[in-house]
Amino acid sequence: MEKLKHLYYNSIRAIGRCLRPGPSAASPRCAALRCGLSTAVPNAAAPSPSPLNQAGVRLLGLQSLRGLFLFLPCILLIACEAAGWQDSRRTITDEGALRITVRVRMDWNRAGLEPETPDGRITASVWFFPDDDSERLPYVMTTDEIVDSISLPPGRYHILAFNGLLEYSPARTVQNSASFQHIGFRGTERYETFEAFCRTPLILSSRYSRAPGDVSAPMAAPEMLAADHYRDAATGDVLSLTTEMVDKDIRPTLNFVPVPIVAMLRVVVHVQNLISAATIEGANIASVNGLAESVFLASGRKGTALVAHYFNINHRQFYENSETDGTLRGESLTFGLLEEEDGANVANMLGLYFTLRDGYPLPVMERDITGRLEEEEQIDGKIQLTFYVEVGTGVSGSPNDPDPPVELPTTPDTGGAGSEFDVEIDSWGDNIIFDLDL
Repeated sequence: MEKLKHLYYNSIRAIGRCLRPGPSAASPRCAALRCGLSTAVPNAAAPSPSPLNQAGVRLLGLQSLRGLFLFLPCILLIACEAAGWQDSRRTITDEGALRITVRVRMDWNRAGLEPETPDGRITASVWFFPDDDSERLPYVMTTDEIVDSISLPPGRYHILAFNGLLEYSPARTVQNSASFQHIGFRGTERYETFEAFCRTPLILSSRYSRAPGDVSAPMAAPEMLAADHYRDAATGDVLSLTTEMVDKDIRPTLNFVPVPIVAMLRVVVHVQNLISAATIEGANIASVNGLAESVFLASGRKGTALVAHYFNINHRQFYENSETDGTLRGESLTFGLLEEEDGANVANMLGLYFTLRDGYPLPVMERDITGRLEEEEQIDGKIQLTFYVEVGTGVSGSPNDPDPPVELPTTPDTGGAGSEFDVEIDSWGDNIIFDLDL
């Protein structure tokens, strides 16, 4: 009933504007209105003033039923435009839907992200998912502003916000973003199924092949990804936009504080004869399998597919009282471990691939680290969760020690005390002198 009252009064005002002299009277809709009135009121002289011109509209002036039917379409025609005349705060789309301006504010202080532009900007994508049974597609806003806005129809919305620019393409089941080289997105048509996953497979040589039966796919590690989802601070409910907000010019502000949804995997390996290991980048590699391939942004739950990540462990540190023994460290981003109920039977194996200083590659050394990945919360906000494992902390040479240090040979299996920097000039052979004609 309230909507009908609005329609009636808006129509009266609109018709009054058409009948009064002024710029609005020249519109095609106003011309149609005057045409209907002249038909409805026989023998009325169009140019001369009439009670209609003075009082807006007098329905009692209609002298025939035929004129009434001709006049009513004019009212409805003008009424479509009247809402915009009545209140400029209502934005009308081509489909005739009301729109409400929503302000979005991003707080990146806990995201652990590096600025993407020289002036310190970080790009963001905010996805609004209609909370109804319709097949409406999500509304997407991409921005590099701290505060931005989007216009949405009334309704209830689930919302996801995360770093990077990601537009929605209905024709694709997997959405890729130029902001990420190794992360893809799937299930993006629904809030609950919106999933980030490792999308770049690794092509490895036979040296890095895993044990038979290992179902962990070798994949490049994900980049930093931080996300947040909206819940009303007072009710914990989804965003609700009503037509009342349009009438009262209410423009809600949504605050997002994205936090990392990837974890840092850190590995420390105690090594005897560390001095024998090559120091060049990429010479010593670690791999960890049984890791989650994906994560759902809305719930934070991990997918059930498994991957293995490979990363450098070239950061070395010798013990205080030793020139030969010490530790190698390395780290990699990961989506983490499977949920407890999904990963009950999943093993995590650490593979170590060392190269000696003369370039000789050693066979893989494996350690079972199932259940040894310790979770550590970070207080600096850069990484929300760290998985840490330290291997080789036992006593060397003890047959009963479950975790002896990794031991590298002092000389490679091919013989000789090789080194990256120990080439002797005498080994080049006799000098040969040439006479050159100049």
